[in-house]
Amino acid sequence: MNYIFTMTVSGTGIYLAYMLIRRIVGDRLAEKWYYMLLKATVVYFLIPLPFLKQFYTWVYETWSGKEWLLQVMYYAKEEMVVFKGEGFLYLNDTAKLQGTILLFWTVGVLGIGAWFLADYIQKRRFVERVRGEEEHRQEEKMFREELCRRLHVCRQVKFINRSGENSPFTIGFCKPVVFYDFAAPKEEKELSLAHELIHIQRGDMVWRFLGILVKAMHWYNPLAWIFVKELEKVCEYSCDELAIQGGDAALRYRYVQILINYQTEKGAVLRVNLTREGEETKKRMKKVLNKTKKLSVAVSATIVGTVVALNSLTVFAYEDVKVARGEIFADMAWIEGDLALIPTGEEVVWKNPDYVDNYAYHFDTQFVDVDGNVYEVHENVDTYAVCVHEYVEGMLQQHQKNSDGSCRVYFYNATYCKKCGNISEKEYLGDSGYPVCPH
Repeated sequence: MNYIFTMTVSGTGIYLAYMLIRRIVGDRLAEKWYYMLLKATVVYFLIPLPFLKQFYTWVYETWSGKEWLLQVMYYAKEEMVVFKGEGFLYLNDTAKLQGTILLFWTVGVLGIGAWFLADYIQKRRFVERVRGEEEHRQEEKMFREELCRRLHVCRQVKFINRSGENSPFTIGFCKPVVFYDFAAPKEEKELSLAHELIHIQRGDMVWRFLGILVKAMHWYNPLAWIFVKELEKVCEYSCDELAIQGGDAALRYRYVQILINYQTEKGAVLRVNLTREGEETKKRMKKVLNKTKKLSVAVSATIVGTVVALNSLTVFAYEDVKVARGEIFADMAWIEGDLALIPTGEEVVWKNPDYVDNYAYHFDTQFVDVDGNVYEVHENVDTYAVCVHEYVEGMLQQHQKNSDGSCRVYFYNATYCKKCGNISEKEYLGDSGYPVCPH
């Protein structure tokens, strides 16, 4: 479940960056770049990228010459850990909780998925009922073939007549079908079909389908739903932009007139004052007529690339897979040379066998540096104020024996002065208990 939540964080983060750029840069950035940024957002929402974490770790260690983590790998109380072996399966409390959350999330995904599937089937049946006839006139076919060549549409597209239908539309992303009125004026057909063919050429139907997957997978995140609506709008904006690219003012006004015609009903007034669709048409019209000078390709690519690269740092939120395997003895398991302590759902797992071999409780309170050297730690150190400290990094271990014969060991990340014994930068890691003290 950690992967799903991290994908939510990654997708939400880049979408918030998109909204900030939209607010600051506005129409100076071409819509195709905004659309590209939103498609990158889809990727962050849908694809887990833990391998980037390993790449960044390797880059850091190569560049700095330092280990990213200490030699000791541990499982904290709040982390999920599963112990597997022959004849047993052990889940800690966090693993059980995440399993419950996963079940709840799966029910939501299936419910949302069924809703979208039913909606798609209903629309598909409606389209099938109103389907018209294919056009076999040579002139019309040549007109469409020329338009496809000009827009570099290499896929096989089927065209169906919808007499009296103002707005063309496309269904299907494997075998796209375009519905439009063959009797419409040539200039209107050219501009409106160009818009639909650009959708097909860019594979926008696939991205819309992926948008549905985003809503299904992240149904609990309100920003995911808002993002998908924005993706659909920007998809239309960028198509409008490409359809009139290089055109003069007269072409832009003609395109706007076509948009107006699509929002009229039997010659009635515009629906822009009555419907949400009309309000969206007003925005599209303003963007078509907008003459704001756009940023250069280099600047636009830099903005989008920087946002995508910086957002990739969210991969550090991915939790490493923590599954241990082996035989279990009482409350202690030796797992392929690594020691795993399993008291009551609170575990500490040592991943470095050499470090474990050198590890022993010589003192009730001791400090073990990264090289395995053990130092006794005294409770009261009163000489450190005048000491020129020589600190080393490692782990502070405090052993506490109880009157009933049990014990508990507490672990901290810390630094230790080899001269005066001062402990600093103390950070709690976890603790582990034993019903019978083995130390």
